Amino acid sequence: MTPTTYRPPSTALVRVRDLAERRLTLAEVRAALEVPVSQSERASILSLVRWFRRRYPTPIERLAYVRRTYHRWVWAAGGPLRGEPDGGSSRSGERRKDPSPGHPSLR
Repeated sequence: MTPTTYRPPSTALVRVRDLAERRLTLAEVRAALEVPVSQSERASILSLVRWFRRRYPTPIERLAYVRRTYHRWVWAAGGPLRGEPDGGSSRSGERRKDPSPGHPSLR
């Protein structure tokens, strides 16, 4: 049995994209920055930092992670990858190979 995937109406997708990409006013930015970080949010952030530092204990491992992740983001956005003079566009409609190494759940 194949699971059914819900697809929202295209008008909803356009509305969400418009909200996500709109430019904030200076007043909106200032108001958001004035809201203090809650204790639970602070604890959650610190927990993520501790996990990251355990997962990537040395500066060189952290830098390697950032480089891999940045490369993957550029690839996913269709941007140019290092060594691709054509700007990373696929030739003849072929799909580029995902450059992210490692465990599939990290892709």
